[in-house]
Amino acid sequence: MSSVRSMNGINNIEVNNIEFPDGSTISSANNLVQLDTNNNFTGNNTYNTNLPTSTKTPTIGDINNNTMLNKFSADLLYAGTDENDYTTAFTRNGTTGEITLTTADTGTPLSGDTSITGITDAQITAIGTNTTAISNNASNISTNASNISTNTGNITTNASNISTLTTTTNSCFDTASFSTPTLTLTDVAGNDTNINIGGGGSGDAVLSGGTVASPQVFSGINSMTVESTPANTGKAINQFYGDANYGAKLDFGFAQLLTSITMDIAGGNASASNPDQFDGAVFELSVDITPIKSGARVLLNYEIVGEWEYKSWDTLSYIAVGVVASNGTVTYNRALRPNTAGNRGLGIAIFNVSQGNQNNDSTMEQTSGQFIDQSSSLNPNQTYRYTPVLVVTSTAPFTPNKFFMNRTKGDGNVPQFERGCSSFVAQILGYV
Repeated sequence: MSSVRSMNGINNIEVNNIEFPDGSTISSANNLVQLDTNNNFTGNNTYNTNLPTSTKTPTIGDINNNTMLNKFSADLLYAGTDENDYTTAFTRNGTTGEITLTTADTGTPLSGDTSITGITDAQITAIGTNTTAISNNASNISTNASNISTNTGNITTNASNISTLTTTTNSCFDTASFSTPTLTLTDVAGNDTNINIGGGGSGDAVLSGGTVASPQVFSGINSMTVESTPANTGKAINQFYGDANYGAKLDFGFAQLLTSITMDIAGGNASASNPDQFDGAVFELSVDITPIKSGARVLLNYEIVGEWEYKSWDTLSYIAVGVVASNGTVTYNRALRPNTAGNRGLGIAIFNVSQGNQNNDSTMEQTSGQFIDQSSSLNPNQTYRYTPVLVVTSTAPFTPNKFFMNRTKGDGNVPQFERGCSSFVAQILGYV
């Protein structure tokens, strides 16, 4: 049995060599853990195998600058600090360029250098685009500079060629000028030679040097001022005059009546303003004409057939003229017939009697009239209506007189009761 002795009161122990049961030895006090009287670690002490542990749970007041901390003490000491104490990431808004830093107490903190761009994606793209455009423009500038240099050389060459051509073509003259009708040539000595080449309303045209066999020809587009109304056949005309006098713009109109009608016509000359005053106006044969300029000449022709009930030799025909308004109404104001001569019947043409003996049953009569209306009252772009009018000059008891137009009075279904047709033609011949 081993004996145990207390070491209380012993402060220093000199040890030269200590051997442990596993055979290890300690020969120097430097290798020992040294504790002072307060059990504090002193001297050179290291922990080579295990970390020290402690179950002590001190208060925050017991911890000072020399206190070794266990986890409890560390948590107690740093519990009041910001847990998100390092940056883990950053993001940039591509539209606004705003940069946001993200902090956390977990994850991997950012390390090393971090580059940050504070402009927008659109600006970055624009910089790239502009950089490319600048490069392209620099290339274009270089190309244009080369072209300018080439053109400069061409201009110099062309100027030399022009100078050579001018000298070679006519070495006598230096400049030329023209003021109708004179061409002025100035030689190198400053002397003028004036040549009258026509123009200014007198003289021959420049092309007068041609011949019948080899005429001079106008080429390209040439504008010529000509008289709208030629004074003689040797002068040119413009399109307006050609259209007005020879072209399709000469208005033309006609009317044809292929059926038969019966008219009861009283005796007398109707007024110019009321051609149907005695029921003799043949409106079925009216024709409209619209002149395109002043001075129209309108040719009028009518053929009317039929049979009068009696006394066909006391009948006439003429033409009434009216103005057509934009709404279609017609105002008659002229009668193409002889001037008034007392109470005499007035007309352009009579009805031809086709049989010597009077026949009022199976023999038609005919009136054919022609007249040229060139009244100064015919205005440009105004429509006029021409209407044939039949006149009875008989007195009672032979008035009113019936006219069977396009047929005979008798209407039996045999060949000798003929049928016919009536017509009216109006055409502008030209303008004066």
